[in-house]
Amino acid sequence: MARQLDVDPEVLSALTSYVTDELTNHHAERDRLEDRWIKENEDFWAEPVSGEASPELPVVGFANIIIPLTAIAVEAVHARDMGQLFGLKELVTVEVQDEDQPAKAGLEKFFNNEFLNNLDFRKKVEAPLLQMTKNGTAVMTYGYREVKTHVVQDIDGTETKVPVYLQKGTFIEGIDVKDFFMPFYAQEIEDAPWVGHRFTISEYTLKQMVAAGQLAPDAYEKLNGYYIGVNVSNDKILADTQQITDTVPIYPSEIQLVRVLLNFDVDGNGEESSIEVIVHENSRQILSLTYAGERDYEKGVYFPMEYRWYGYGIAKQNNQFQEEVTAQHRQRLDNATIANMAMFKVKKSAAWIKDDEPIFPGKKWFVEDMDDIQPIFIGDVKASAYNNENQVVIYSQQRTGVNELTLGMPNIGTPGTASDSLARVQESNRKFDYTYNNKKDFLNRVVYRAAISIFKYGPTQRDIYKYLPNPVETELFFRKSLDELKNKLVFNIQLAGAKNNKVLDRNTYTQLAGMQTQYWTQVMALAQQSGDPNMVQEVAKAAMRAADQINLEILRAFDIPNPEKLIFNFDSYRPTQIPTGLQPQVTGIPQGANATPNSGFTSVVAPNARIEAANVTAQSGLPISGLSLAG
Repeated sequence: MARQLDVDPEVLSALTSYVTDELTNHHAERDRLEDRWIKENEDFWAEPVSGEASPELPVVGFANIIIPLTAIAVEAVHARDMGQLFGLKELVTVEVQDEDQPAKAGLEKFFNNEFLNNLDFRKKVEAPLLQMTKNGTAVMTYGYREVKTHVVQDIDGTETKVPVYLQKGTFIEGIDVKDFFMPFYAQEIEDAPWVGHRFTISEYTLKQMVAAGQLAPDAYEKLNGYYIGVNVSNDKILADTQQITDTVPIYPSEIQLVRVLLNFDVDGNGEESSIEVIVHENSRQILSLTYAGERDYEKGVYFPMEYRWYGYGIAKQNNQFQEEVTAQHRQRLDNATIANMAMFKVKKSAAWIKDDEPIFPGKKWFVEDMDDIQPIFIGDVKASAYNNENQVVIYSQQRTGVNELTLGMPNIGTPGTASDSLARVQESNRKFDYTYNNKKDFLNRVVYRAAISIFKYGPTQRDIYKYLPNPVETELFFRKSLDELKNKLVFNIQLAGAKNNKVLDRNTYTQLAGMQTQYWTQVMALAQQSGDPNMVQEVAKAAMRAADQINLEILRAFDIPNPEKLIFNFDSYRPTQIPTGLQPQVTGIPQGANATPNSGFTSVVAPNARIEAANVTAQSGLPISGLSLAG
């Protein structure tokens, strides 16, 4: 636990003024951005405004439906990306130098277990990734944390308090983008003059933080009057979210604090130091002041804004289209409602008909004149209304890339050919590949920083190595210096999920395999016709190398972990040593019906690297085995 700094009152006053003024200015400059995020959240939630009458027409029961274009696109993209990221059994893969290859299997098993089981990686990243898709920006933090409590156990008849760690080790957490603060003129976290985030705690948690030394000893007394049943919040986005989701607290007793990382001269020697400040904005008081290490935040964007640290997501792309489609859809329904509302016109002379005359099926009307009562209709249904609405939906699909094909729905109108649909899917995937790569790059940085933190503090379970492959080599790798491990040439870790949608790559390599099969078949035939057994042997070797490489690329296109283990790998093949005294079995290519094999020619064809081809004729006129590179 970092110690609390005891600085001069003048330094503390200057630091307090600087931090609180910067936060106040930042709140002012991001006010309109927060309004946009509020609107985007409301579009995603798509909750109709409750009301008895239409604001335009004094009629009860008119349409107030909201067409959730934003929610449709966001949910489709988020489900697709999560499926690609976590579709494999292995979550991460590790890259190390050649001399550290024996430790690779142990490292991968350790980190896969650490991220999937101990860090709950999928659960922790889902909210940031959903917000990244919807609002355009995701933020996560990481570090080391110990949360300890005590339980009472009966040991030999004596009640003894035993410490129990609720959490101990590296952690990763998502941060709501509305709670992440960094000046807009800064583009990178490391280069920003300051960076931080807002968090909310209860009075009880405040006491715990003071007792654990995370806050100054007098922090609880400083906030007297700010936590007794009072919720003084600067978070208007949270207030709106609570309103639309029906989760408004009745008796709020929460405190909002801001953690800020910055460089400041706290020693008075003219040199700035990296510090961490926890401040309460409403009281303008610093509750914690400690030295800090690296800035433990990572951010990612769905689509970038030029020269800004935040991005924009599908909600911004769909903003005007959802409003337009909703307005046109309501108008079309209201128009049809009015057109279907039959009314009656009655002659003034028919005074016997009351204003509140009941109407029901089968009723008999006794009239003096057949024209006393006649139905009347106002308005008619326009066929162009649906076409206009559908055109706006097409604009939305062009902006977001989400259409009936990506949603797995049938085409509207005459369906196209299968090849046409495949080409459309491949083209639409290009936009998804870009945003998916942005997400994966963001998560790769989070995974790497978390892995370095694990190296720094060590595994939580000290005897974990005995459960890993090559335990000695794996433990020796963990003992490397932290500076060496931070070199990505020595150690790198990345997600094992699909880098992008590789349908096009898979088709390309599959077609290339067929072309190579034809090529090597013809080369083998020409080599056979030359009558040179050495040439035949060299062609077979080259063909197997080509088969290895093409199959390796095909496996990589399917994101198979360690694909080199699934191929023959001719270059690493070593012939089986034949014991002394045994004659090797010599095989060759027959040159006729009664021909004998060529002397000295030994087959190098392995059982899992067959060489066979149809309709290829040898010089003698007999069919020979040809070549297939399909594996």
